[in-house]
Amino acid sequence: MTWRSALITGGLIAWLSWLWFRYPQVSKKEILAALERWTAECRAVFAEIAAVTQAKEAKESGEEPFSEVLDQPLLLAHGLRSAAAHAALTLPGDFSGEDLETIFHSYSDEPQVRRVLSDMQQQHEACLEGVMLPGENCWLAHDRARDAEAILRVLRDLGSRRASKLAQLDQVKGGLGPAMMRCCEEAEEEFWAEKFPGNEIAKLSFGPAVATFLANASFKDRCSQLETELAGQC
Repeated sequence: MTWRSALITGGLIAWLSWLWFRYPQVSKKEILAALERWTAECRAVFAEIAAVTQAKEAKESGEEPFSEVLDQPLLLAHGLRSAAAHAALTLPGDFSGEDLETIFHSYSDEPQVRRVLSDMQQQHEACLEGVMLPGENCWLAHDRARDAEAILRVLRDLGSRRASKLAQLDQVKGGLGPAMMRCCEEAEEEFWAEKFPGNEIAKLSFGPAVATFLANASFKDRCSQLETELAGQC
């Protein structure tokens, strides 16, 4: 072995040793669970960015460019950092989002990890063009017609929960805007906790699932009808 080979080998061993001592208590099963949570978090971010990009493109050319108000790449970067930080909380120990990304890359030879990282890269690029690519999603497990019906039922139930909460607001008190926001947030938290207890993936995956159907005119029409119907309940 030459001195150069020995140096490279020694450096690799040192790096692997650092990785082991830094993350000794993390099992492969825990890493894959964190990967699932991270994927759902990222897809929720991608759905939001895709929707923002579509809205920007739909604005008339004479109006103020949406990009002057909101820089999608910066928002995307912030969202992905938050996604990694949230997913890192699923691991035992005190891990940051940066730690999680390091762990993922150290497991990049695993087929499942490699496939997910590749898929997320494609999703990343597509959302900046206003496209929400289909992917693994617990809401998209059947044929499109059945998936759409299931999503519309949840939208109806969730909307009804919000409307019920909003109807209880004291319209006389000031600060109605913030109060409405809190009501909607509470209604959503109660809904997901009641209907899907302990299932954060279902909650995080719902927005991206809705986004995949919004390009369908029939689905959008039914959403508009539902919105009108729910508005009458407030």
